[in-house]
Amino acid sequence: LMRLSVLFFRRCSSLAVARAMSYPQRQYPNLSLPRTSWALTVERPDQGLTLKQFLNKRIDWAPDERLQELVEAGSISVNENKVVDLTGVLDFRAQVVINIAAAPRDIDPASIPIDVIFDDGVMLVLNKQAGLPVQPAGADRFNNIMAALHARYRSEDPLLDRVPHLAHRLDRHTSGACRGCACDPCNLLLSPSDEQVCCCCCGTQR
Repeated sequence: LMRLSVLFFRRCSSLAVARAMSYPQRQYPNLSLPRTSWALTVERPDQGLTLKQFLNKRIDWAPDERLQELVEAGSISVNENKVVDLTGVLDFRAQVVINIAAAPRDIDPASIPIDVIFDDGVMLVLNKQAGLPVQPAGADRFNNIMAALHARYRSEDPLLDRVPHLAHRLDRHTSGACRGCACDPCNLLLSPSDEQVCCCCCGTQR
């Protein structure tokens, strides 16, 4: 019975990995670089909204005045056609793209010291120092652990590009070990006992 249970678990794990790999690969932005493009798809709940209503709902960094400036600069397009106003009604599956100039960075994420104490090409463990946030937010858009990891592992070469993910986070003023991975695409599955980590991009277990 134990052997059958183990075989069943392995079979289910293999099916889960195969299913994850069958999905279209998600594109992850490089968190160490200023973002210059947003591509948004109109789904069913947003069908029939005006462009202004849709953008007010989907982005939080541009008030109406900024949106109007982007329209006048030709920086917003719908289905590859530049828009001239924000009153147009959007259809289901319409593609809305915003392009803006890169904003200057207040810090180079590559200069942030990070202590990676384990990296086997899939899984990684880093020793987080106190005083540095893990995720980008507000004034710490580039001064954070994730931006530093992206500066280290991301590459324009698809064969070398590794997307860092963390399985958990620590508060800004807390130090300690953070576990994660650096691969693409990736989904970490941690057991309750933290004894097993499975990376669905390749089925590797650690």
